[in-house]
Order: sequence, then C-alpha cells, then structure tokens
Amino acid sequence: MPVAPAPPVPEAEVTAPVVTSTGNWVVQLGSFSTAANAQSLRQTLVSQGYNAYTLSARVDGGEITRVFVGPLIDRAAADK
Repeated sequence: MPVAPAPPVPEAEVTAPVVTSTGNWVVQLGSFSTAANAQSLRQTLVSQGYNAYTLSARVDGGEITRVFVGPLIDRAAADK
C-alpha cells in the first residue's frame, strides 16, 4: 500500500550567506547527517574564497545539513 509523502518542512538557515554578487545561481555541494561535517566543508570552502553557507532541513524524520555555494552570476560560474 503506497504511503503519502510527508509535507515539506521549511528549511531553517544555520549560517547566512554573505552576498558578494547579484547572481541567481546557487550550487548544493553536499548533504550531511552530521552537522559538524557540513560545517567543516563550509569552512574549507570559505577559506578558499567561496561564498559558502549551510541550511538545515528535516528529511524522513531526521535532520540533515546542506552545504551551498552562491549566489553566482551565471550558469557558467556555477559549472566551474
């Protein structure tokens, strides 16, 4: 018997991105069940000059932390 999917839960921002461009492209680089691992990746990216940030979300009854870079000016910048 099929089970109806749970309604989406709004994501809560963990760290706010610093706006460095006016683009609309954002790239998700990872999704972690351990927030410390996500923060470690974010810190590594920030130290390399990327505008990285994290967002938390509830998925299948657990919490995950996603790592993003952006906003980027265009798709070509996102593809790099």
